[in-house]
Amino acid sequence: MSSDYYRRFELAYSPFFVRKRVGKCFKVIARFRTYERASDYLRQLSDQYPGIYFDIKNVLVSHLDKESRV
Repeated sequence: MSSDYYRRFELAYSPFFVRKRVGKCFKVIARFRTYERASDYLRQLSDQYPGIYFDIKNVLVSHLDKESRV
């Protein structure tokens, strides 16, 4: 198996998503293993496309894992 094959699985479980806002939804445009890499990519996109909203979503902790405050 090639290393590219394993890289696809590594990126599938990456905890940091860079997203672009499209209407009321968000589209994931890239995935990163570290927050620093995601932040660098976000900075590059913001410089290249001013006026378009991008953000970083950390999916390491699921919303299902949080305790309810009821």
